[in-house]
Order: sequence, then structure tokens, then C-alpha cells
Amino acid sequence: MLDPSTDAFIDLLVCRDPPAWGAFYDAHVRQVYAFVNHLLEGDRGSTDDVTQDVWLQAMACIEKVDPKKGELRAWLFGIARRRVSLHFRRRLASATLPLREDGDAIVPTDNELLLPEEIMERLERKRLVQAALMIIPDIHRHVLTQKYVHGHSVNEIAVAMELTAKAVESLLWRARGRLRVLLGGYLQPAAQGGGSCHE
Repeated sequence: MLDPSTDAFIDLLVCRDPPAWGAFYDAHVRQVYAFVNHLLEGDRGSTDDVTQDVWLQAMACIEKVDPKKGELRAWLFGIARRRVSLHFRRRLASATLPLREDGDAIVPTDNELLLPEEIMERLERKRLVQAALMIIPDIHRHVLTQKYVHGHSVNEIAVAMELTAKAVESLLWRARGRLRVLLGGYLQPAAQGGGSCHE
């Protein structure tokens, strides 16, 4: 099988070559599912639907892929981010509030449905980071957590892990790079509606 980073592999995907799509699917299906499932907080039914939508969207939009703009994997996860975001926004838009006898709206238990747009964006970003951390290698998740959650210095992490400070810095660099692949492009304007192709 051709290297998935090559133009030739993308050409096979564009031609809807079954072996190429099978290889692409097998290489990423578990991570895409885990990524979406974490963002949807374990809602398996919605995860199944959104994940299926991700692959359908990928097949529909594969002609739009530009290898010069980034990895094929990053493009796929970009679709996953947007489909999850669209799922949340559709749920927000369809929410209706039942009324009490006096005519006042009853506040639902799911307060997320009432959050302003800015807070909704913040929650989505938090979930995206959490989901991305779940699917990067354990050692990369560990150094990022120690550095940015617990506030430990590079030297402190190095001592705890019995590594050199330079080795820890290298791990942090690679870990941040993996996160950029998964989260890059999230801050770009979201697509209007669900049918257009981007990236």
C-alpha cells in the first residue's frame, strides 16, 4: 500500500479506490471514534451517528484535500471537529423550554442548552483538548499534564521520569505537535450548515 502522506495515495482516495479507502479507514477509525465519543461524553448513539457522518463527509469532500496544507489525518480530524460542533449547535437550536402554568419557562437540567455562544465555544474547546489528550501516546499526555496542569518545571519532570531535561523538552515539543495536528484549524470560522467541504 502506498504511503498515505503521498499525492498518489490521495489520488486513489479521490478515485474511490476500495483498498485505499479500506486502508485509510482501518488506520484511523478507532481514533476518530474515540475522539468523537469523548467530545460527546460517552453518548454512544450520537457517537455512532456522528462518526458515520464524518466518514461520509470525508468521502464526499476528498477532492478538496490539499496535501500542501497539512496531513491527511489532520484534515480528517478537522471534519470530526466540525461534525461534533454541528451536532451541538443543532441540539442547541432545537431545544425548546416547557412552560409552567404561570407562563414562565422551566429551566432544563441540561444547562448547556442555555449557555451563550461564547461559553458554548469554550466548552467545545475544552472537550476538544480533553479528547485529543485521550488519543495521543501516554508519555506525551503525561508530560503535557505535568507541565501545563500541575505546573511542574521541565527539570522537575525530568527528575520524576528519570530523564534528562533535554529529553523532556523533546517530548513536550512532539506532544504539542501532535495536539496541533488534532486541534489545528479549530479556531477557523466554522462552516455554515453541514454539507459544505473545507480543508
